[in-house]
This record gives sequence, C-alpha cells and structure tokens, in this order.
Amino acid sequence: ILHELISTNIKLEDEDNTLLLLVLLPPSFEYLVTTLIYNKHIINFKKVT
Repeated sequence: ILHELISTNIKLEDEDNTLLLLVLLPPSFEYLVTTLIYNKHIINFKKVT
C-alpha cells in the first residue's frame, strides 16, 4: 500500500507512513503496535522499518 501511494505521488507525512505501516501488521503484533503508538516518544518511519 505504501508503495502504491508513493507511486501515485500522494504526499504523506512521516508519521502517516508509520501509522499506516503499523496498522497493516498482522494481529500477532497487536501489543507491539499498542506500545509504539502510546509511547511518549515520537514514532518515526525509520524506527519502525
């Protein structure tokens, strides 16, 4: 999905890319996603990828 959005020249912020990637993870990553989203630090795309 990210690749498709990039190829259509849709501008997304780093945080949007990160959240999109996190929600696409399988259910087994639920606790990791929750931890990353609610962490007090800013999540950036480089940290998630």
